[in-house]
Amino acid sequence: MTKIDEEPDDIPDTDDSREESEHPEPLAPMTFNMPRAWHTRFKLRAVERGMNMKELMLEIVGEWEEKQAKK
Repeated sequence: MTKIDEEPDDIPDTDDSREESEHPEPLAPMTFNMPRAWHTRFKLRAVERGMNMKELMLEIVGEWEEKQAKK
C-alpha cells in the first residue's frame, strides 16, 4: 500500500490504473468523501450528459484550469 508521504512519482502503476482514454499517461486513483446529496447530484449531472463521473470531473477541472489561466 502506498504511504501518504510518498512523492506522486513513487506511486506504483497497476494494471487497473491504465485504460484507454484521451489521457495516455498512467492513471492514479483518487479517493475523497463528499456529502451523499452532493455525490448524488454530481452523478445525476454526469448521467444527464451521457458521461461517467470521471469524465465529468475531467471536463470540469479542465474548464476551471482554462478560466484560471485567463486571470
